Amino acid sequence: MKIVVAGGRDEADFLIGLLLMGKHKLITVNEDMSYCEHLAAVHDDISVIYGDPCKEYVMEDAGIRGCDIVIALREKDADNLEICQMAKRLFAVKKTVCTVRNPKNVEIFELLAGDSVTAIMLGALMMQGITPGPLLFSTQTVDVYSIIISLFMANVFMCLLGYGAIRIFSKISLVPMKWLNPIVFVFCVVGTYAINNNIYDVFLMIGAGIVGYFLIKLDFCMPPIILGLILGGTVEENLRRTLVLSDGSFSIFLSHPIALVLLAIAAISLLSPIFLNLWKKRSTNKQSGN
Repeated sequence: MKIVVAGGRDEADFLIGLLLMGKHKLITVNEDMSYCEHLAAVHDDISVIYGDPCKEYVMEDAGIRGCDIVIALREKDADNLEICQMAKRLFAVKKTVCTVRNPKNVEIFELLAGDSVTAIMLGALMMQGITPGPLLFSTQTVDVYSIIISLFMANVFMCLLGYGAIRIFSKISLVPMKWLNPIVFVFCVVGTYAINNNIYDVFLMIGAGIVGYFLIKLDFCMPPIILGLILGGTVEENLRRTLVLSDGSFSIFLSHPIALVLLAIAAISLLSPIFLNLWKKRSTNKQSGN
């Protein structure tokens, strides 16, 4: 297995020794120059990279893309959170492991489960010295309500700006399509690339646009396809969690009344158009026969 150890010192030494016994390919990334020199002198069979593992370009140069495991051992929980999320989202790392110095953050890290938006929010709070958790509103009341009030005020000003400038914004519809289409395309490319900093996402976006063009030309119903693309990842992720909890048994979906009701609604929604079409055809045939 290809494993990356990011940060740490004493625990990194111990972990590297254990992993080398398992004949794994190791890469260490550390911003402590003396420790990097120590590792390079002691171990000839590992790659030692000097640099901050929280920096994207450092991890890119270390060659962690597509590796099996990244282990984050920094002193700050926020740094470890950042390293793990960066490894998953930007470098397609299969699994991430990290140390959690503050016991209050253990549950938070477990609940992340790959949710990048939540990870960014929690990381930002922890970097500001705010510890998320059930006691957040009682221990850091001023900070929390300052954030809530600022978000409320931001929405108020956004509403005023939107209503005040609606006449100006409506002028966009008067822009010729030969100018508007290239502008929209540029924003699509920039936005797609900015998510993961991966040029292949842009190619995927262009391919999806071409497929969508032909689907529209062939009169496919687009809302179900769009919903499938948006919710597909969430459905798959929660399906995996459910199967893990049930040891791979699908019977868990039939063990709760709410699940049965939702499955029944889904089946009716899926099959009702077919039966309605058959019923309409039979009614038409009867009327034509009479």
